[in-house]
Amino acid sequence: MEAISKFSNDIYQKYMVEHNKDDKLGISLGLKEALFQFLKTIEVSDDFKEEFEERKKNLLITNKIVWDELCKNFRCIGDKITDLNSAVMGIPNTNDSDLDFVITVGSIQEQKEVDDKLLSLGYPLTHVYTESSPSDIQWHSHTAMVEALGIGKVEIEIKIRSEKIVKVILIAHRNIRDMLSPEQKLQISYVKTLLSKSHEHKQQYKKFKYIIYGAMFNGHRDAIIFRL
Repeated sequence: MEAISKFSNDIYQKYMVEHNKDDKLGISLGLKEALFQFLKTIEVSDDFKEEFEERKKNLLITNKIVWDELCKNFRCIGDKITDLNSAVMGIPNTNDSDLDFVITVGSIQEQKEVDDKLLSLGYPLTHVYTESSPSDIQWHSHTAMVEALGIGKVEIEIKIRSEKIVKVILIAHRNIRDMLSPEQKLQISYVKTLLSKSHEHKQQYKKFKYIIYGAMFNGHRDAIIFRL
């Protein structure tokens, strides 16, 4: 655990704090190289592999149920609704991974209509955030707990966000899904699980996730570098 915490702190400090903040290309590619080198040092036990595969399978079953429900009530066109959450990307932790869905909107009025529909479906509005990137549309979060096969209660979070912001974030999500090898995904899930189990390491958990997202923008000109 000490080596994992040290990696998260050191790499976050090097690229998100000390590095030139305008050099998105350098930050993203530097994070990717550091992450890939770090993952080579991570050994995952057979017991965790079995636990990981079982949880991922059960999360994906629940993901399909919620996805089908959303598609009945909203337009599943392009990126209008996306479920590129940790389970679909292949990197859930086995401790407390929830299932995230995003519905994109182009106006405040459209967001209100989606809000009202989600409320009628049993998803209360639980948080309203100001976006880190400039946008007139705030980030609304609707959450509910559902019973998932073999897992118990799982949190479902449905986010309503500006389509312009989501379009950029999906670059990293797709690269996580498509660029990482099965072994790298397993190693990332293992590290996320260890960090998420410890209250003491909550900051390192966030830092590690931000390192992953920054790295998986893969030097894209629109990269978003997340910071605490």
